[in-house]
Amino acid sequence: MGASSPAKAPTFVIKYARDGKETLAYPVPTKLSTKWYERKSLRKILILPAQPAIVAEVATNSPAAVAGLAPDDEIVALNGEKILLSRICDLR
Repeated sequence: MGASSPAKAPTFVIKYARDGKETLAYPVPTKLSTKWYERKSLRKILILPAQPAIVAEVATNSPAAVAGLAPDDEIVALNGEKILLSRICDLR
């Protein structure tokens, strides 16, 4: 949800698109706590980039192969829901 510009100047601005509309966000970075022996935390806004779900390999005679999936296909929806991978995972 696009928040309006805060009263004091933000350290940075994020422009994002949702449903075809571009909006600005003004996140306030936070510092995570660290142990006394650890390096001080950097400012973070705690988001991860999304990656497209690309098929790397399809086993012969697997349900995916029978359905017609092939390596390098991009999966854009699962049961009608749009998907993106936000971290590396193994979907076996």
